[in-house]
This record gives sequence, C-alpha cells and structure tokens, in this order.
Amino acid sequence: MWLQIKQKILQLRTATGVEVVFGTNETPIFHTYTLTLNKNILVKKSKVSNIKSFPELKTISRNIPAAVSFSGKGVLIKKVQGQVEEEGALALVLPQANPSEFYIKVTHLDSYSVVAVARKSLINQSISQIEDQGIQVLHLSLGINYLENLIPYFKEQTVETICYTIHIRNNSLSDIETKDFQKTFAELNEYLVGQQYLQSFDIMAYAAAAHLLAHDLESMPDIPNEKVQANREEFRYGSLFKAAAFSTLAFVFIVLLINFFVYNYYFIANKKFAEQYQFTQAELASQSEKKQSLEKKEQFLQQAGWLQKSKTSFFADRFASFLPEGIWLTGLQFYPKKNQFSDSESIQLFKKDTIELSGMCNDPYQINLLINNIKTMKEIAQVNMTDYSFKKEEETGNFLLEIVTR
Repeated sequence: MWLQIKQKILQLRTATGVEVVFGTNETPIFHTYTLTLNKNILVKKSKVSNIKSFPELKTISRNIPAAVSFSGKGVLIKKVQGQVEEEGALALVLPQANPSEFYIKVTHLDSYSVVAVARKSLINQSISQIEDQGIQVLHLSLGINYLENLIPYFKEQTVETICYTIHIRNNSLSDIETKDFQKTFAELNEYLVGQQYLQSFDIMAYAAAAHLLAHDLESMPDIPNEKVQANREEFRYGSLFKAAAFSTLAFVFIVLLINFFVYNYYFIANKKFAEQYQFTQAELASQSEKKQSLEKKEQFLQQAGWLQKSKTSFFADRFASFLPEGIWLTGLQFYPKKNQFSDSESIQLFKKDTIELSGMCNDPYQINLLINNIKTMKEIAQVNMTDYSFKKEEETGNFLLEIVTR
C-alpha cells in the first residue's frame, strides 16, 4: 500500500527534455521540449529550439525537472560488433583512455552495440551551467539512448535528427549513422510520434522528456553523475515532505471542520432566539425607512409642481384659439425635462411651470404674431423661442417655444 502511495507521490506530471549539441564552437546548441502527462497522454506544453547560449535557457519553464541528452562533437559514437557491456566498452573504443575520466553509455542493436563516450569534465561543466539557469537536472544520457522507447511509434523507416540518421526495421532500431549537424541544421523533417508532430530539432528533446516522465526516480540513473544523483534525492525528499505537509494540513483541516460543524449547530440554535428580537427591530426600522422614502417622494412631487391641478386642456384650447393662419402645432409638453441631469436630490430634473410648444409655419412673421397673442394671457409670464429651423426645399419652418406660466 505504502509503495503505491509513494509511487503516486513521486510520479512526475511535467518534465522538460534538453538536447545539448556540441559543435565546433565552445558553446553548444540547445533544443528543449516540455511535456505534461494528462490522463496518461503526453501533451506538449512548450518548446524552444536553436538556443545558442546558456543564459537563453532561462526562457524555458524553470523549476521543472529536466532530462538532458548530449550529442555532437563532444560525444564519440562508435559501433562495436557483438553485445558489449559498459565495463569493457571504453577499452574497445579508446584503449589508452582512463575510465574515471569518461562517461559511457552502450545501446545494444541486433548484431552490434553502439558505444557513446564523453569526457566527464565536459558533461559536468555543462550540467552545472544548465542548473545555474534554474533547471533541475534529474537524468542525463549520451547518444541515442532516449530514442529506444520511441522507436515503435515512428511510421517511417528512416528518421533524421540533428546529429543522427536512425534506421528502423520491424519496430526496432536496426542501424544508426552519425552526421555533422552543421550541414543539416536547416533541415526540418517532420514525423508523427503518437499524437505529436515532431521536427528534427524536437526528437531528442521530446524523447528525453518522455523518458523522464516514465522513469522511476528511486532507481539508479543511467549515468552516475553526482550532481544528478543529489538532485534526484533532493527531489524525492522534497516531494515526500510536501506530501506529508499536505496530509498534515488536511488532517488539521478535517479537525477544524468538525469543530466548525459543532460550533455552527449551537450558533444556529442561539441565533433563532436572537432573530425573534431582531425581527421586531428590523420591522420598525423598515417602517421608518419606508416613511422617510415616502416623504422624500412627496417632497419631490411638491417641488416639481406635479401635485397642482392639471391645466392641459385649458392651455391647449387657448393656444389653439391664438393660432394665426399658416401655423400648425405638432407638440405640446408640460414640465419638460432638463438637458442636464444630476444625482443631487436638491436639483430638479424637470422645468417647473414650463410648457414647450412645437409646430410648423410658412412665414416666420406668423410666429411673432403667435408669441404676442400668447403673451396677452394673464396666466403667461414669459414666452421664448428656443429653436427654429427652415427647410428651403419644403418652404416650411419648424419652431419650438418655451412658455413660462405664473
């Protein structure tokens, strides 16, 4: 039971693969690919190709576990007949070399083995510079080791990466050829691997990320690098500590939740008695608010003059009797609204004791005659013409009068 729980805790959900390609320059070229495990399906999160310096690695997702694959001129690839073990592989490739100065990785094919050799000083320096950019390296490998698990998913018989040409037969690796990546750097072959389309730049980085997601972090790494082993141990203990802390917090939360329900039960019981008293107080306050609201509305109506008796028919009849020939009335509006509105309660929204009279005429002189007729009424205090427009094509004018009553 504990082993299953521990496996779930240490299972990676996101990983970054980094391909380090050594060329003629001192600084290698980097290709990265970040994968997320979603319902046992590998989903691309991000990728960055053709990174030309270590500081540029900061552009990829930091604090995500990474697997690094080394290729190029810094990694010697040799084919050796038969099935060779790693202990004696260096003597077959570099007979005079000191085994303590080199990392070795052997990939077994049908009739021969592919031996990848790189100096520890070069690999260790590169790992340190990669980690200086905030990337935690949990696994590393040389050559084509990461590709072995992806071979069955390629539909093509020949696969081109940046540094290798892979030949596939019967869903297994049959042959490998190394090449100068500087000559093929512009080639962008595309391959379908599972549900992902990968270019030549992406294959090794994708394979490294997929390998790390499927890798058991409690097992020994393929290449015994001290820094990588320390990172793996730190990651395991960190993951277990986080899980333990989360479990403790969950337990404390459950205890607090039980206490809350007990408290809530007695709180509700006490609240029911308090509500009977508060209900009466709330009703009194509500009635007081309604009364104040009603008084404000009455005050507003009183200030606006809407409580006075309506004289609509009276003024309509008088204005109609004053109409000169050639004038037609089109509108009569009492208490028109103001042009500018305000949220202040002290400012009235409508023009008090005001009538707007609109109409049409053939001769502007008739408007003056109408204004003089209206002024003869004792109920009228002031008459102003606020708008006038003449339509030449129709030979008619539209006017608007503002009439202030006493």
